[in-house]
Amino acid sequence: MSRRNVAWKKYRELKTKANYTKYKRLRNETNRKVKADQMAYRKKILKSFKGIPKKCYGYMRRVKTVKEKVHQVMNENGQLTNTEEETAQSLGNFSAVFLSKNVLEILTQMNSPECPGTV
Repeated sequence: MSRRNVAWKKYRELKTKANYTKYKRLRNETNRKVKADQMAYRKKILKSFKGIPKKCYGYMRRVKTVKEKVHQVMNENGQLTNTEEETAQSLGNFSAVFLSKNVLEILTQMNSPECPGTV
């Protein structure tokens, strides 16, 4: 990496095709090595999970890219919501715009106390 950085600095000082070609070669070589090291690390980690599911699930939780966090949204009044419940309510009100009247009637009936099977 340090050789790549030196080549980049040299190219920035003196912008010649030879300097850029040297930098590009070192950059690609460095990227290949970094990716190979990452793959070797992942393989080592995966081999260590054999027979230890708890360790595997913990690792998967740490590396997942989708985080479970509810963000603030703007409600009908133009104010940002403060709690997850307010956000859910605002999103529920907003989705009513896209539902047909029949679906809204069914959902209303399901939420009514007369509907069997609901709490």
